[in-house]
Amino acid sequence: MCLYGAAFVLYAVAIRWLQHLDTRESSLVLIFVFAVLFRALLLFSVPIQEDDFYRYLWDGKVVASGLNPYRFDPLNIQMGVANNAQLRPYRQIADEDEHFALLLSRINHPGVPTIYPPVAQIIFASAALIAPGSLLALRLIFFCFELAVCAVLVSMLRYFNLSTSAVLIYAWSPLVIKESINSLHYDVVPIFLLVLALSAVLKGRTLLAYISLAGAILGKVFPGLLLPLFLHRTWQKDGFWAAAGGLVLTVVVVIAGYLPFWAAGSALWQGSLTFAGEWQTNSFVFPFLYMLTEDRWLANGIIVACLGGAVLIAVGRNSRADKQQFLRGCFFVIGLLLLLS
Repeated sequence: MCLYGAAFVLYAVAIRWLQHLDTRESSLVLIFVFAVLFRALLLFSVPIQEDDFYRYLWDGKVVASGLNPYRFDPLNIQMGVANNAQLRPYRQIADEDEHFALLLSRINHPGVPTIYPPVAQIIFASAALIAPGSLLALRLIFFCFELAVCAVLVSMLRYFNLSTSAVLIYAWSPLVIKESINSLHYDVVPIFLLVLALSAVLKGRTLLAYISLAGAILGKVFPGLLLPLFLHRTWQKDGFWAAAGGLVLTVVVVIAGYLPFWAAGSALWQGSLTFAGEWQTNSFVFPFLYMLTEDRWLANGIIVACLGGAVLIAVGRNSRADKQQFLRGCFFVIGLLLLLS
């Protein structure tokens, strides 16, 4: 904790130093070089108090083997009868490879089917195809997405005629670096898709904007809150039919993302419903709502109402001429979500 705290002190100094930094390309190159170095140092590190990656690696192997990761929970696979025809292909993965047997035994909440949506499964399967069961393969994929996020941020800073050196705020963040590379949380993938969608809608690249937003929704669900802001922005700029087309495209892409896993039936949503109904961690406002209402779903309903109100406020304040106000509205909604989750 002391080392982590010290890293944040140095990070704060670096941010303060930004205002004295010139905007030459050499400064941007220096920022990127150190961003790469900071991440490279953690490529072979041991994850600190993390275990989500066990399910990442298992899901990836399952999908790469042509199986449905939503169909059976890990506990069912471990305890299932060996001659069960439906379970047999899943059990064979563990039976034929001790490494995957170990991964399967270490998955947290083993009685719950995977909660990770289709884009996550694509990323996990990609890592499994590169090097099955490898933390390094996953880290290298996240590493590439991290650099891609930085590249899009630089593009947006240039679009607003701001100093590109401000990308340091993301590129050097100890939290981002630790969570993406050491902890192997795959959030950087939907973050990239969301930032790309924001950049595209501001630049009038409507098709890319809605495909990217749909990809972000398929990666983490919460970007769906921003769909009304995107539609309103498109309506203001290009008219009703362009916004309607954006809505249809988003829905079609999301449905298409789930179609390969549809055979799982109700199990496709079981993990997400369990997450919404039972899990609580790192919460801020939610425990107080839960204490006042004494009903989890009522507390969830209040949060949904608050978020709906935030979306309406953000849409109401949106102006066609003020592109930064659109971004502020998106940040307002996501920030409130983080406080209320």
